Amino acid sequence: MKVTTVRLPDDLAEAVEEAADASERSQSEYIRFVLRNHFDSEPNTDAGADRVAELETRLASLESRFEALDRTGASDERIDAWRSVAESDDR
Repeated sequence: MKVTTVRLPDDLAEAVEEAADASERSQSEYIRFVLRNHFDSEPNTDAGADRVAELETRLASLESRFEALDRTGASDERIDAWRSVAESDDR
C-alpha cells in the first residue's frame, strides 16, 4: 500500500473529520471507503459502461424507426403522440 499525504482546506478537513466520526471510522479509513465506493459504483464499472452502450443502441434504433416513419408519412398521429409522451418524460 502506498501512503499519500493530502492537504485539504480547513472546512473540507473538518467535514471529512465529522463524516469519519459519524461513520465510526478513522479519517484514512473513511477516505478509503469513499474512494472505494466511488470507483466501484456502476458508472465506473464494466456493467455501467455496458448499460450505457445498450441504452445508446436502443435510442439509435428508436430514432431510426421514427425517421423511417417520418419519411413514409405513416402514422403521423401515432408519431405525434409518442413524441409528446417522450417530451413529457424529459421534463
